[in-house]
Amino acid sequence: MDWPPEIAAAKSGTFTRLFLGSGRESASDRKRWENRAAVSGMYSTYIIQEEKRMTTRKFASQAGGVLLAAVLGITQAWAETPAHQHSTVMSAETEASATVVHQAAGPMLMDKMGKAIAQIEREVQSKGPFQGASAHAMQQGVLLVAEDQDKVKVTQGARCSAQMPVRAYDISAITVEITVNRFGDFYPGFMYVLTEDVTGVRAEEAKNQAARDSDDPTFAGGAVSNGLQGDLIQPLVIRANQGDCLRITLRNQIAEEPTNMIINGSQLLVASTGKPATANNPDALVPAGKSGEFEWAIPNNLQVGGRAFHSHASRDQYSLGLLGSLVVEPRGSRFLSPFTGEDMKSGWEAMIDVANGSDFREFVIFYHEAGDETFRLLNRKGDMLPQRDPHTDTYRPAARLLNYRSEPHGERLEQQEHLIGFADESQGYGSYTFGDPATTVPRSYLGDPATFRMVGGSEIVHSHHLHGGSIRWARQPGTSQLDPTLSRNGPVKFPPISDTSDRLDVQSIGPSEIYDEVTEGGSGGLQALAGEFVFHCHIPQHYVTGMWGFWRVYNTLQAPGAQTDVMKPLVELPDRKGKIHLAVSSDKLVGTTVDWYGGKKWEITKDKTDWKANPVKVSIKDWVEYMLPPQGL
Repeated sequence: MDWPPEIAAAKSGTFTRLFLGSGRESASDRKRWENRAAVSGMYSTYIIQEEKRMTTRKFASQAGGVLLAAVLGITQAWAETPAHQHSTVMSAETEASATVVHQAAGPMLMDKMGKAIAQIEREVQSKGPFQGASAHAMQQGVLLVAEDQDKVKVTQGARCSAQMPVRAYDISAITVEITVNRFGDFYPGFMYVLTEDVTGVRAEEAKNQAARDSDDPTFAGGAVSNGLQGDLIQPLVIRANQGDCLRITLRNQIAEEPTNMIINGSQLLVASTGKPATANNPDALVPAGKSGEFEWAIPNNLQVGGRAFHSHASRDQYSLGLLGSLVVEPRGSRFLSPFTGEDMKSGWEAMIDVANGSDFREFVIFYHEAGDETFRLLNRKGDMLPQRDPHTDTYRPAARLLNYRSEPHGERLEQQEHLIGFADESQGYGSYTFGDPATTVPRSYLGDPATFRMVGGSEIVHSHHLHGGSIRWARQPGTSQLDPTLSRNGPVKFPPISDTSDRLDVQSIGPSEIYDEVTEGGSGGLQALAGEFVFHCHIPQHYVTGMWGFWRVYNTLQAPGAQTDVMKPLVELPDRKGKIHLAVSSDKLVGTTVDWYGGKKWEITKDKTDWKANPVKVSIKDWVEYMLPPQGL
C-alpha cells in the first residue's frame, strides 16, 4: 500500500505530527508532539479529514474507538486463539472509519515489549521462560525469580504420607467465552474448571450465546445469574484442610499451547520428579492435550487462608482468566454449599463447618481485569466496546472484573435512558431501579461469622472498600483479639477499643496477593444491621466501569419458596440453625386497622380501596406501595 508522505515519514520514525482539521494545528501542539517523538522515539499520527475543527470531546470519542490495522500490518479478524487477542485488539475495529487514521503509542509499546520478551526468552531457553528480566517483563517482578537457576532457593516440600487424608482434584484448563454481565458483554478467554464440570460449562456457554442472540431490547433474556449464584463459569476456588494430602491432576485442553498451575506460597511438587512445581521448573508445564500430576503435603500447622494460583505459561492466559485460589481451611473442616448444605468441591462462596470452632461463611473475591490495558471486550452484537464509556466518561467499560463479572454504571444508565428518556447517575448502584447486578453478591444471615478472601488477580493494584459504617476487619487477623461472633445476638454498643491490630475498612490488593478479612462482629457488623453493603475498588474509574458488588445480610430465613429476592435459597450455618425466622407475609395485615397521620385510622382490605369510607379502606396492594419509595429513588 502506498502511504501519503506524512504517514510514510511517521512510520519510519522521522517525526510525529498532530493534524487537527485541515492542517490548522497550533504551534504549541506541534512543538509538544515533536518533543515527545524526540524523547520516546515513538510516533503517533492522527489525521482527521474534516473541514471544521473537531471539539476535544468528539475527537477523543472517535479516535479512541478506531485502530486501523493497516498501520500495524495486522488482520482485522479476531485471532484464532484467545492467546493472541491483545494483538488483534490493537489492530482494528470491525468497521473502522475511513476518515480517521490513529496509531497510538500504547500498541506500539506493547509490540516493542513483546519483541524484547521474545529475545530474552531465547537467551534463557535452557532455564525456562520465566527467568530474571523475562519474569519482570511478564509482570512477575525481577526480584521474585533468580537470574541463575542454581541460586533459586525453595524450601522443598515433603511427599504425602500414607496416613494423610487425601484431597484430590481433577482440573482442566480450557478456552471459554466469558459473559461478564446481563447485557451480554463477553470476551473469549481461559479458565480452570473441574473436569467433571466441563460439559456443564459448555452448556452454560451456549446458553449465554443464545441470550446474546435474542432480540429482547431490555436485555431481560440474559443467561448469567444475578449475584453469580452457582454459575459454573467463574474463577476456580478449591479448598483443602491443614494436614491434607492435596493431589491435583491438571489436563491441558487448550489447543497448541502449554500451560501450568502455579500455587503461590505452596510447596506443590511435580509428582513424577518430586521437584517444586514452580514457574521456573519446565517440568511444571503441561503440553497441549496432555496432563500433569502434582501433590502437596499440607503441614498441620500451616496458616489458614487463601493462596492464589494462575498460569505462568503466558501472560495472555493469566490476563484472560486462567486464575484461581486454593483456600487452606482448619483441620477437619467440611466445605458445604450455601444453597443446599451438602458437601461441595468448588465455588467462590461456601459454608465452612469447623470441627473444633465456630462455623463461618467464606467469600473468595477476585479483583482482576480482562486482558491488558489495550484489550477491549465485545458487546452482545460482537462489536468492540468503546475505550471510553459515553455515559460516564470512564475508561475500559466492563473490563474491570470481580470473579469474571462486571456491571458498568454506563450500561445501566443506557437502559434507563432507552426506557424513560433520561439517565440518573445517582442510581448507578441501585438494585431497586436496575435489579441485582451480575457481579458477586455474598449473602449471609445477621450475626453469621464471615470471612472474605480478597485475591489480586491481575497486574494492577486495586483497593477493596466495604461500606457500612461499623463493618470493618483486623489488619492482622491472626494476631487480633477482635471477635467475629461478638454481635451474633445483637448490636454491641461498646466494642473493645484496644487491640493488637488496626481495624480497616479498605485494603489495597496487589498482583497475586490475598488478604483474609475476618469481619468484626460477623455479618451486619457491630451494629447488627440487615441490608445491603456496597463494596468496590476504591478507584472511581474502576468501580464505575463495573468493579463493584454488595454484601446482602438477611434478617429473615431464605428457605425454598420463601425467598424475598430472586436469589437461590440460603442454608443456615450448621451451628446457628434456628437463629433466623421466616418473613411474615403482608397478607397478615388484611382485616386489621392501622394508624395513619393526623390521628386517622385505616382498615386494610384484601383487594378494594374506598377513600370515602370511614374509616378509609385501603387494599393491601396499595398499602404496601405506600411503604416503598418510588422506583428510581
